[in-house]
Amino acid sequence: MDVAARWGDAVNGGDGLTGKGSVEALRSAIGEACERVGRDPGTIGLTGWSRIAPWDDPRAGLDRRDTIAGPPEAVAERLLEIATAGATDVTCFIGDPDDGREFPLLTERALERFARVLELVRAG
Repeated sequence: MDVAARWGDAVNGGDGLTGKGSVEALRSAIGEACERVGRDPGTIGLTGWSRIAPWDDPRAGLDRRDTIAGPPEAVAERLLEIATAGATDVTCFIGDPDDGREFPLLTERALERFARVLELVRAG
């Protein structure tokens, strides 16, 4: 973190961003690093990644700490929460709820469900 605090324009978190708490943890870590190197943490952008698994079946889902899973409305709400908490960019690894890989396979079915998430995010 100290290298990013000293030289970076933004910090890309190593852990998945899944809500306000994960953005706050990243902000805290970069804040501590900035204090050590004498830099204003407000001058560094916060970016990250998240696994996204939108589904239509309320009984389905993943039990993973690094994944935003749920109906499109819930996923959109979490993405908006991440943005409101201060993340400027989030790389989304979109997959099906039953895909347990670290980086899920991007399927047409997952993209179709993610399209609804994007509509909801755009509507704010």
